[in-house]
Amino acid sequence: MFRYLILALLVLLSAALWATPDFYPQTLIGESFNSTFCPGYIDAIDGLGVLDGMFNPGEFFSFQYYMDSGPLSNPFSDARAAYYGISLYPTVMFNGTQSVLGVGDEIANGSLYLAALQSKLFSPSPVKVSISDFNPSQGRVTGTITMISDTYSLTDQYVRYVLVESSVGTDGVNVVREVVTQSLTLSGQNNTINFDVVFTTSTAGNPTGFWPAVFVQLDNQTIIQADAYLAGPQFQVRAAYDFSPHIIGDANVDYSSEPIWIFNTGETENFTLRLLKDDGPDDWYFNYCSEDGNCYPGFLYNPFTLEAGQYAGYHLNLIIGSSGIANFHFEVDSDNIEPYNIPFVYQTSDTSADDYALPAATVGLLQNYPNPFSGSTTLQLYSKQNAGSAVIEIFNVRGQKVSSITTPELKTGTTLLTWDGAGTDGNPLPQGVYYSRLQGKDIASVRKMLIMHK
Repeated sequence: MFRYLILALLVLLSAALWATPDFYPQTLIGESFNSTFCPGYIDAIDGLGVLDGMFNPGEFFSFQYYMDSGPLSNPFSDARAAYYGISLYPTVMFNGTQSVLGVGDEIANGSLYLAALQSKLFSPSPVKVSISDFNPSQGRVTGTITMISDTYSLTDQYVRYVLVESSVGTDGVNVVREVVTQSLTLSGQNNTINFDVVFTTSTAGNPTGFWPAVFVQLDNQTIIQADAYLAGPQFQVRAAYDFSPHIIGDANVDYSSEPIWIFNTGETENFTLRLLKDDGPDDWYFNYCSEDGNCYPGFLYNPFTLEAGQYAGYHLNLIIGSSGIANFHFEVDSDNIEPYNIPFVYQTSDTSADDYALPAATVGLLQNYPNPFSGSTTLQLYSKQNAGSAVIEIFNVRGQKVSSITTPELKTGTTLLTWDGAGTDGNPLPQGVYYSRLQGKDIASVRKMLIMHK
């Protein structure tokens, strides 16, 4: 039993009680360069729509620069395409560094876009951007840019303000109308710059249809932080850390990581935390320690409370036995959020990833959307390679199976399935909480769903 915990309390108590993060979770951004003259241009719009449905605006948002598309186009969009050197459409640029070009099913269902985001989902940023207000009648956006890091500095970099119109005619979705660029110099932990920008584009014709975005971009084109004035969920949590999620280390060691910081970006909430092993050698044990000096067996529910804006830090505290590779994840949950998973891989340096089957990392059941839902919802499966069919089973809160869905042969990327909320008898299930579980050959994952009848 004592093998579950590494005796690191004295070190934690002496060194970690005063630790605070010097970064903030990075908000990811998709800049889409599209054109209505391009066959299949709607695929990019649909694919980004899938991502916008999967993530809240604090995690990811996107907008469209329309090229050679009549009234949807403007010199600001042309300038951004020239900035990146983009001449083929549709191309989506993620955080200024990774582009995805093309049309087709894997674009339209969002799978290629999701793959581009996977490695960035828990990225840290040295700065925080916060839009405090937007006055659509004046086209005026205000807010702050705060330096979180005590070592990072920005000198003659850029902050860009983007005015977006949600819908224009039958073709325009999240259309960029104007881009304002200013120089940015900022250093010193907790130092803040206030911004107050007025767009020249008139919003009078559609005062409720505009929204602004703000992002910080380096002179090497990397976007390090962003924010959008879009409604997010009341309760939400995010995580960030500054090491690789694919950890390569020794066998027969005790491993302790740098902190993983969990931020409450919503209202005050009571959470639970677990560190769960998805697969791996039997003689590996998955535990963790908090920054205030407490250590926990990974499989136990650890309750904790975070007020709005608060954060908590945890170290991976692993006991690694024989050579091998394992997939595992933190799970943050509460009564008001869906389980929030933070995945990792630990691989001993004397092995190759090709030597081991990694089912948990290969196929997963993503969160359904919309959720809560009434009538029907979309179930999402993500696969890193072509795979056979699987079965999605639906359970009620008593653990009784109430429905099941057999998937088609899974292809690389995202597979979308519609579930009508009906039980095995074909009748609509009662309002309440349900759990979906993906089962197949060596596949298992669980998602919580809420049916709310109108």
